[in-house]
Amino acid sequence: ARMVTCSEDRRLRVWRLAKPEEGSDDVATYMGSVDRRTEAKSGSVAFHPLGRMLGCSSQGGKEVEVWAIRGRDETDKRRRRRWKRRREKESRSARKEKPGKKRGVLDDWSDEEEEGGGSQLQEGEEPGLESDDFRGVKASDEMVVSCAAKAGGKVKGFAFVKGLEKGGGCRLIIALATNAMEVHSVPKHVEGAELTSSKKLTTISTGHPTPLRTLSVSPDSALSLCCGKSYARLWNVESRRPVRSLPLEAASGKGGGGGESVYCLCCSFLPSSTHVVIGCKDGTLLLIDYAASQICHKVKAHDAAIWSLDVRRSYNDEEGEEVVVVVTGSADKTVKVWELEEEGGSEDDSDEGEDSGGNEDGPSLVHVQTLKMTDDVVSVRMSNSSDSKSLLIFASSLDSTVKVYYRDTLKFHLSLYGHSLPALALDAADDDTILASGGADKTIKIWGLDFGDCHRSLHGHKDAVTCLRFVKGTHNFFSSSKDGTVRYWDGDSYDQILLLTGHTDDVTSIALSPTDGGFLLTGSSDRSVRVYERTHDMVFVDEEKEVEIERQLDKADDDRYDSYRNLKVGSKAGVDEEDGGIEDEAKGLGGKAEEAVRKSVLSVKAGDRILEALELADSETAELLALSTTNASRKAKGQPPLPPPTHPLLMK
Repeated sequence: ARMVTCSEDRRLRVWRLAKPEEGSDDVATYMGSVDRRTEAKSGSVAFHPLGRMLGCSSQGGKEVEVWAIRGRDETDKRRRRRWKRRREKESRSARKEKPGKKRGVLDDWSDEEEEGGGSQLQEGEEPGLESDDFRGVKASDEMVVSCAAKAGGKVKGFAFVKGLEKGGGCRLIIALATNAMEVHSVPKHVEGAELTSSKKLTTISTGHPTPLRTLSVSPDSALSLCCGKSYARLWNVESRRPVRSLPLEAASGKGGGGGESVYCLCCSFLPSSTHVVIGCKDGTLLLIDYAASQICHKVKAHDAAIWSLDVRRSYNDEEGEEVVVVVTGSADKTVKVWELEEEGGSEDDSDEGEDSGGNEDGPSLVHVQTLKMTDDVVSVRMSNSSDSKSLLIFASSLDSTVKVYYRDTLKFHLSLYGHSLPALALDAADDDTILASGGADKTIKIWGLDFGDCHRSLHGHKDAVTCLRFVKGTHNFFSSSKDGTVRYWDGDSYDQILLLTGHTDDVTSIALSPTDGGFLLTGSSDRSVRVYERTHDMVFVDEEKEVEIERQLDKADDDRYDSYRNLKVGSKAGVDEEDGGIEDEAKGLGGKAEEAVRKSVLSVKAGDRILEALELADSETAELLALSTTNASRKAKGQPPLPPPTHPLLMK
């Protein structure tokens, strides 16, 4: 048996595994190493189930090297050739002769071995394969690079298919970083021939191929839309299964970036329809009918990335009609207001610099107003009022302020100052009395919308806050952060209610059920969406606070312990000369300085017992001194001495 290991260098190291000999415990015997073709760091290795081939991938590489394992006869031939060359070299060195004619790779070595008795064991030569002894075999004798299977993306893993093909080759399955899988046909190895694998099949997984950027929930809480780079997919919330992928290829044509991949930055469902609106990095605004799986309307809305959008249903008092309003904020320092027109757009609905496309008979987005800002717009949000005159627009920009405007006239209303870095997330409560903003400064601020005063600043996240969402009908809200956590807050008492963990990367977006808030969806850069459902279990805020405090103390203790260990290792290695006096100080304590132990419940309780014992000993010592003084005076008076006081803890 063989064991092959890979590391950050370009070498594969090979060991022979066998039962240990008598008096020895060595199970693995090192056979040497072989060099890979590439200089990249090795990722993983795997044998074919029949042991005839070996695959090796690189970290972040786009190919899998396939190594052929030679047969016994070919391996023995290679071993004998190597030993014969070694004997000739040693012989020339001993006689101090110049080397003779060099033998090439195409020379017939087998005939020379037969003439010179190559099959017999010579002096200094180890046994061959005929006796099942592998001690003379090197890794280079057995392994040779056969071909390289080039994949269509970064390789995350691979595996060989059990069995062989008709020609003696095999099948190789490669998993890519884009959630795609490729099947390659690897030909049988031929000595001296340059071989290449052929791609037979490519399957694309229904998951998220790239980090998830934004998500939204349909008005009936049945579907969720997850978007990222080059994809937009619908999922069934109840069954947790994908429904379909929305078309984005048409958006990369005319008016969509000249064929480049579409990067979705924000999305939302439209109320009471089967349409979604998506904002892209190139400034394109897409209106897609997910029931028909086609783009209804495409418009070049902004000259730069659309970082945020929001959708609301309002009523026009003059005409008494219901209007669906879409507001977008972009890096081109503008906030634009759009209205949904059910039938095809009019001839004058396209402003200068905008390209309309898609289905002319379907719904379209009509540009209504433009608000120019002084800095790039990071996030936009609208209030929850259904009256168009009282509807407010909240816009956060790179100047770290949040500005409030009236929707109908775009008249300035309030300016909210307080964040030291831009606010990346905004949301207002259902009653439009408070506004929550989360910034890159790791804080969440609660604002009053009457006068624009800051009610409270909430601290808890360890990194920038990425998204905020209020629970319907309450002042409670959820917040997500780049620290990979989601926190549930009470907007009235300013307490943290819950801490939700589970993601392994930044949490980029969250979405609540619009109907009853019965579930929460969290999307992360780890390409997963987690679903949290509301239960009837009681949550005690005080207990949650204690758990959070204990977690922070444990983390602080772990950090101190790790830093001490690193400092100690660095001092021993002589890395940090400036801190070299630490060991001298420890020696000056007479050898009593020891390594600090990690704090635990048992160590804390033991320390408390030691302190109680010391206090008890001090009190007993003081009582005995007082008793000795009293007995001395009694002895002078001829009275008998008093007995020492007894303590229940010191009684035997």
